[in-house]
Amino acid sequence: MIIVYTLPGSAIDIYREPVSSALASFRDFPHRLHQVRPRPAVIGGARGAGLVGVGPGGAIYEASLVGRGPFGYVVDFTTPSYNRVAPELELADMLRTWRWTTPG
Repeated sequence: MIIVYTLPGSAIDIYREPVSSALASFRDFPHRLHQVRPRPAVIGGARGAGLVGVGPGGAIYEASLVGRGPFGYVVDFTTPSYNRVAPELELADMLRTWRWTTPG
């Protein structure tokens, strides 16, 4: 699933995969970035891992991983370098509002 963010050139990609696949995708994410720093992730009350970094052209990349049942949910956020108005805080606030609608 891809959600278009309100700023042109920004996007949120959401993947649901078996936990082992989601973990592998998440571990690969920082290899494409520099200035990487960790941050906690919360999606619908479920806690997980997160990171944010800078990629090609100065674009801001962020990823969150939360496990629920047999699945891992990876949320990737990308925005252009000129969007420096705390996008990671906006994303974190949005993810906290999400609610699970089905088991697992």
